[in-house]
Amino acid sequence: MLFMGTEGHIDGSWNPVVGSWGDLRLDWAKIGDSTGAPMQQLVRDTNSLRWSHPALRSAYGFVTHIDPQNQVTAFKRYDLNGDVLLVVVNPGDGQWGSNDYGVSLSGDDGTWLEIFNSQAPVYGGVNTVGNNGMYLEASQGQIWISLPSWSVLIFARQ
Repeated sequence: MLFMGTEGHIDGSWNPVVGSWGDLRLDWAKIGDSTGAPMQQLVRDTNSLRWSHPALRSAYGFVTHIDPQNQVTAFKRYDLNGDVLLVVVNPGDGQWGSNDYGVSLSGDDGTWLEIFNSQAPVYGGVNTVGNNGMYLEASQGQIWISLPSWSVLIFARQ
């Protein structure tokens, strides 16, 4: 869910008219600036992911991993035609590089590929680590990933 202006990384409120409260119209000049452009790319890419992966629109999914100490949660989304995704959410400050963080797949196996990293440089990511282009093999029902802080990663089973 995005609020008006979020896709351009614009803070504040919005109103289409100037009133006694002042001018709260959206400043369209800021939408494509160096702060707004990466956010617009993130919105385009997440919308594209949603349409290219039926698993993100299906009714099927379940939590596979809960790590309260590190504030990390993961869940699978899937459809009945074989589209299986793993979504890893890290809203905390912790960060793991060099494939040092293990995520439970609830017994699943196979090869997984990162298809989205909310902290990727293209989106203005900070202190970025990730798994871009790496095929990760599940071992004993989990995969080992590099996990950036304040991030959402999505992996597709290959």
